[in-house]
Amino acid sequence: MMEAQNRKRAPAWTEREVRDLIAVCGEESVLSELRSSFRNAKTFVKISQGMKDRGHNRDPKQCRVKLKELRQAAKELQHGPNGRRPDLIEPGAPRTEKMAVDQDWSNVYPTAAAFNPSSVPLPIRMGYPVKRGVPPPKGGNLELIKIPNFLHLTPPAIKKHCAALKDFCTEWPTVLDSDEKCEQHFPIEIETVDYVSAGPSVRNPKARVVTLRVKLSKLNLDDHAKKKLIKLVGERYCKDTDMLTITTDRVILFVSIMYHTAEHSEFRVALNILFVAVGGLFGIDVIAANLFLGLAQSEVVPPELVQPDALMQESPVTPPPSTSDSPDDPMILDRSSLVPEDFKCPLRRQNYDYGIYLLTVLYHESWKTEMWENEKTEADMEEYIWENSPSQKNALDTLLRIRAAEKITEVTREELLGSEMVENYKTSVVVLKNQETENNILQYKESVMKLLNLQA
Repeated sequence: MMEAQNRKRAPAWTEREVRDLIAVCGEESVLSELRSSFRNAKTFVKISQGMKDRGHNRDPKQCRVKLKELRQAAKELQHGPNGRRPDLIEPGAPRTEKMAVDQDWSNVYPTAAAFNPSSVPLPIRMGYPVKRGVPPPKGGNLELIKIPNFLHLTPPAIKKHCAALKDFCTEWPTVLDSDEKCEQHFPIEIETVDYVSAGPSVRNPKARVVTLRVKLSKLNLDDHAKKKLIKLVGERYCKDTDMLTITTDRVILFVSIMYHTAEHSEFRVALNILFVAVGGLFGIDVIAANLFLGLAQSEVVPPELVQPDALMQESPVTPPPSTSDSPDDPMILDRSSLVPEDFKCPLRRQNYDYGIYLLTVLYHESWKTEMWENEKTEADMEEYIWENSPSQKNALDTLLRIRAAEKITEVTREELLGSEMVENYKTSVVVLKNQETENNILQYKESVMKLLNLQA
């Protein structure tokens, strides 16, 4: 009874006392003691002493009761008197309905981000329709969230990006004012494709494929080098468009490492045969691979030559063969450099470097003249060559005899070779030697009759 009377006689808490009590209980040391144990009588003695230091006369019991009341009031304010959260804030309209028509979209999606249904004011649907209905709406649609989007790459946003990057860019060269000039100075064309797909990864394996195109007429090749390069590349050269196309989809890794680490020539030959067989099964470029392996075995193209500009130089530069077996020789292939970082998924950059390297190797290989090439006869040629051929010599001797019989001595060999009838005869002979058809035979017959001035 006496305790109840003392509680009733306790003065009411003023606002200042409540604020000071909250300040004292909010100290880090006091909070840690209150959370650590339920038997915290000493803690409230400490709180009562803190209140006295602030000019208030409150015992530990009064501080405990008041702190309990404050906790209960905070709980009711948060969850309601019945333990349920009251509707303190009424739900407003969705953000998409509050967006202005002329708003700056780059502020809504400044960078690449997942799809947010409350930020896109468009009636988007995606997914499998249930019971022959329509696809699910955008709200809570996981199909829309997991795929990449281009909401941050709208035309106004790209315009802003270009304006920001303009200060760091140089002006376009005034000399390159047409596509013909661009093709003249930059003949190599690189083609890659980027994909957007719905899947567990935004990276598509097909994006690593690199296609390299170049016209052989733009390269510094003589007649021998051009024919040899065409023979090496096979079907990758289109005669109608004079276009060489090299497509790289993977980097030759395993066989090249085994090839260069093999110590015996017999084992290397076996690996080469194995690689040809595997290449036939999987569609790997066998010719290019053999070039790669053969060049790496005997000699290495210096790094300064493995550049697209080196292919258009005025004079061909053939890499000198390696003559030293010393590890310090820069021309010896470093076998450790063949160890790849990733065997499973080469990147686009790897395929680009491999395509440029392959084109460089083909270019330098085409300029080489082997010993057996000097022993080729007319029957061994890939196509008939008119210059210095027996047909050319016989035609000139016949025309000179005809002119001598007609007592015309002022005609030279150069004038005869440049005449129209000799050019027609030359064309018909070359076409007939390369491909014997009925039309070519008739054309050859007509050119011979004109050459000998005979009438049908």
